[in-house]
Amino acid sequence: MNFLPIIIVIWITMVVLSLYNYSKPQKYIIKKYGYPIYHFSSQKCWNTLPIRGTRIDMDFFEDFVIISENNKVLMVINREFKDYHFYGSYLTLVFEIKINEKNVQILLTRKQKRLLIEFLD
Repeated sequence: MNFLPIIIVIWITMVVLSLYNYSKPQKYIIKKYGYPIYHFSSQKCWNTLPIRGTRIDMDFFEDFVIISENNKVLMVINREFKDYHFYGSYLTLVFEIKINEKNVQILLTRKQKRLLIEFLD
């Protein structure tokens, strides 16, 4: 019996389910704040290198941005927030903020960086 087609179907199903899970905002965010304008899932970084397995969600609303990790809100950023830095090059973009006296680095896409610059400036 050939198990290769079964393994391929299971693998494709797992990939589709994980992509669906990462593309939707968390339920507690929707219940508390409403549906965001934009939602992105990223990874945490350490010295601009992505840390595997850490999911950071960024939900953009009209007046604020919510940054959360593992169903816990890390920070709510409003338009007056100025304690941030952008690092990286064309391939790797990093957004660094200070949360509870710790620097947290978040991997960004170019679209996320553009939206953050528009929001914060």
